[in-house]
Amino acid sequence: MDSECLLWGEHASVQVDGDSTIFQSMRTDGSYRATGTFLTIWSQLSLPEQAELRPKITTWIVDQHRSGIVAPTINSNILDMIRQKRYLRHSERMERFFLMLAYQDFGISGSIKIAGVVDEESKSTKARLEAWIEARTDKDAGAFLFMLCEANLLVGRGNHRYFLTPGGYDRLEQAELGSSSSRQVFVAMWFDPQMDVVYSEGIAPAIEAAGFKPFRIDHKEHNNKFDDEIIAEIRRSRFVVADFTCRVREVDGVSSADARGGVYYEAGFAQGLGLPLIWTVRNDCISHVHFDTRQFAHIVWNDPGDLKLKLQNRILASILS
Repeated sequence: MDSECLLWGEHASVQVDGDSTIFQSMRTDGSYRATGTFLTIWSQLSLPEQAELRPKITTWIVDQHRSGIVAPTINSNILDMIRQKRYLRHSERMERFFLMLAYQDFGISGSIKIAGVVDEESKSTKARLEAWIEARTDKDAGAFLFMLCEANLLVGRGNHRYFLTPGGYDRLEQAELGSSSSRQVFVAMWFDPQMDVVYSEGIAPAIEAAGFKPFRIDHKEHNNKFDDEIIAEIRRSRFVVADFTCRVREVDGVSSADARGGVYYEAGFAQGLGLPLIWTVRNDCISHVHFDTRQFAHIVWNDPGDLKLKLQNRILASILS
């Protein structure tokens, strides 16, 4: 049914699904699910508190969409995590702007119109832009495009339309190198001998069967700082597969795990870039996944063959669909 976006109060399609509600809104660039607990908490927040949180929540929703989650769920834990986040820096907003254009296959004749005669094109473009750049007010989108013009990345022409300059297309190409034009898939995982067969018989063949090239940073020879190489290769990738399998210990009947901090770091960096992210974990480790990431749709696997089949199907469904 037609109603209002919970976060922004704009037109949205709303569907009640069990104890949660699904909202589909242009202002969040797609759908999101709100649990009953979150709805209650949100209604009890003051207007200034809501105003502070809604841009950050929108950024989180957009990033989940880019990870292949159609309707990410906002609950109390997610809200607590988002509260701790800072607002995006201007450089991050610019990067996300060009990622947005890359994801919509922005062409050489493409233009951006958010003002002038109010029509569906300008309304939807403005709403999507606001979602991607973490706009806090109704004036942010126009001011942001003006700054891009001042940086010679955009030029304004007649009928309130903006076009990319040659410098703007260079920035768009940089964004595309890490998105739709790349065939590389960055694999973040535990580099332990027991995981070699998981990679060679599960992860790698699934990625290759979908037409992509798997990449593991420990398989690359280089003389640079390791973290710099990781960041560079994630930027070059179309999407990231992050496996959170780790060593599980049993002491006096109590199970604990050695979480792979590097995998969490690489997954978080990929999300910050807006790259699609596929989460996987061996079945005995799913209960040890950090609570901040448990709400993601992990592929829970039993053996390399099981992982290969499930991962290939997920790639086909979320990346190539």
